[in-house]
Amino acid sequence: MRKKSIVKQLREDANLTQSQLAVAIGVATTTISRWEQLGNKGTEPAMTASEWMRFCRAVGIQWSDVPKYFIYQTSELLEHAS
Repeated sequence: MRKKSIVKQLREDANLTQSQLAVAIGVATTTISRWEQLGNKGTEPAMTASEWMRFCRAVGIQWSDVPKYFIYQTSELLEHAS
């Protein structure tokens, strides 16, 4: 089973559509889609620092908590790979 990307999981947890998140961050909906697809492959999205800050505000998490989500995702991917 494929894991959801962190971006997608946090977006869904915040009950936002890709379009709503795109407006909140100030990017195109296709950009949100690309970030989510990259996350499905275990690759960190290429967001600028200001995009990360706006993303965090939009989904209701603290900027300082972002690394925890990626550490968790990485450990999950490693468990399933072995």
